[in-house]
Amino acid sequence: MEKIENLCIQGERVYMRTLNIDDCSQEYVDWINDSQINRYLETRWSTQDMETVKSYVATMLESPDNLLFGIFLKEDDRHIGNIKVGPINRLHSFCEVSYFIGDRNAWGRGFGSEAVGLITSYVLDELKLNKILAGVYRSNIGSICVLEKNGYRLEACFTNKLRLDSVWVDHLVYSAP
Repeated sequence: MEKIENLCIQGERVYMRTLNIDDCSQEYVDWINDSQINRYLETRWSTQDMETVKSYVATMLESPDNLLFGIFLKEDDRHIGNIKVGPINRLHSFCEVSYFIGDRNAWGRGFGSEAVGLITSYVLDELKLNKILAGVYRSNIGSICVLEKNGYRLEACFTNKLRLDSVWVDHLVYSAP
């Protein structure tokens, strides 16, 4: 797949654009080291610093199979979170999507739902992929609500697959369409 660069997707209250190295702020680093914010993120397993964050963003920028977007508020251009499409499997026409809202002031205001709706439309209508998968911890009720609000259906449950707070928990896989 040819790499798509400098993409911007406009919504009603948020826009998403390709995340770049200049977006790697200390606030971003702090988000992914915050135990409440990273509770369901794989970054929680090790402390992140500016170097690791910039390295991750650079890797995503170079990857032909991943698209990493920042989620920004239209009202003030504030970076509030990220959404990733990938890996993209062109042969079987599907991808995974993952996301987080790092700015706590943006929690519970529907910005994540709007971003997932926008990215879902983009993947299905513009990239013309057949299916989108999103994995979620069973206890991540907020993320489950975001997915269901955007028409995702529960497709699989892997019992006791993931570790959370030293306990094995279920991994749910949702899909669209």
